[in-house]
Amino acid sequence: HTAILPVSGPLTYTWEATGQPGQTRVISEPVDTAVFTWTMPGARAVTVTVTGPCGTPVSDTHRATVTSGDHLVHLPLVSRNAP
Repeated sequence: HTAILPVSGPLTYTWEATGQPGQTRVISEPVDTAVFTWTMPGARAVTVTVTGPCGTPVSDTHRATVTSGDHLVHLPLVSRNAP
């Protein structure tokens, strides 16, 4: 499930994933995507934090178990228009 709400001003997206370097982007779009690759199976967590012009961060964490083989996991992102 992905919700896209109207947002004005730049948004800072900070992505953190188990065993991966973090990724930060500042864009004006209400949706962002990050790609992480793991070579070993195991439990993983991906957290995205979005900070808008009001300065209040909103975070969401998704957990998954990586198994052997090639798999793509598409995580939903919910963004909201902060006052």
